[in-house]
Amino acid sequence: MYEKELVAPFCIREFARLHKARQINLESEGHELIPEALQWFKHLEVPESLCPNINRLYQNGNRVYHEIWPQWDGECDFFNVKSQQDIKHFPNLTSATLFYDGGGENGIVNRFIKAGVSAEYL
Repeated sequence: MYEKELVAPFCIREFARLHKARQINLESEGHELIPEALQWFKHLEVPESLCPNINRLYQNGNRVYHEIWPQWDGECDFFNVKSQQDIKHFPNLTSATLFYDGGGENGIVNRFIKAGVSAEYL
């Protein structure tokens, strides 16, 4: 939804510049998660009516991660999808390309497949 611009755009640099509660220095803090940016996304209201517009989940190259953690290097599993429960909200979701979670019988890819979504690891 973010990539398709169905929800409000976000720019961490602008957010940091305008943030009033404290000064956010992206140069010194950017190697860590920016808690205020994470909170912004957690509180982002996504109307249920937009969910049918989504037919694919593709994690690689998703710029939203760098809006929350500007210098994120992909080495930790913070952004890994850990549950398939929310796919029920996306009736037209047909495919997902996900970060690797260790795989196996209970891996997220297998759970997506069991829920009827074609899925693979990056």
